[in-house]
Amino acid sequence: MSTKKRWVITVVVVAAIAVVVGTGLFVKHFIDALVTDPEDRKQAENLTPAPAPKPGQTRTDLGNLRTDDNDQVDLVLKDALKPEIVVAERDVVNIMHHMTHQKVKAKEKWISIEMTPERVQLLEQIIQVKGTSWINYARMLDIAKKWEAGDFSTVDEDHNFFWMIENGSIGKAKGVLTEKEEQEFIKNTFHKE
Repeated sequence: MSTKKRWVITVVVVAAIAVVVGTGLFVKHFIDALVTDPEDRKQAENLTPAPAPKPGQTRTDLGNLRTDDNDQVDLVLKDALKPEIVVAERDVVNIMHHMTHQKVKAKEKWISIEMTPERVQLLEQIIQVKGTSWINYARMLDIAKKWEAGDFSTVDEDHNFFWMIENGSIGKAKGVLTEKEEQEFIKNTFHKE
């Protein structure tokens, strides 16, 4: 093989390696930019695994709730407090994340669950009763208590905390909806006047 061909192959290989390394560094930087708080990063990487149900126990369906299941949402939230029901941290994160959608500005909101005072109160009870061993117990309880008190001033940060735990890549909240925007969202999403 001629020296010129070796030189061309070497340059191509070095350029390919540089592209791969550069892309990897860019992706790492991008992910790091999404999660800037080291404590949030630690919490996102370590969700408490759902405990295995003991004989006579079953898992909750909280993680499978959808926008148009209002009766089902209420039923599953109430059932989650029963002693025989096992509640996974990720399921409560999921439902709280979906509830924030009615209050935040974001480009994408795929699933929404209507946030009502009754549901927030039930979530707080579920966290207090079922979540004492969860990695994010204290923060989730603080958020639920804040919501129960009617404080949604940082609901966009709450959304992004849950979104980040669920490895969100599209739909980061960029602010809080005005009352008028929220009512429009409720009307369009949950078909309520």
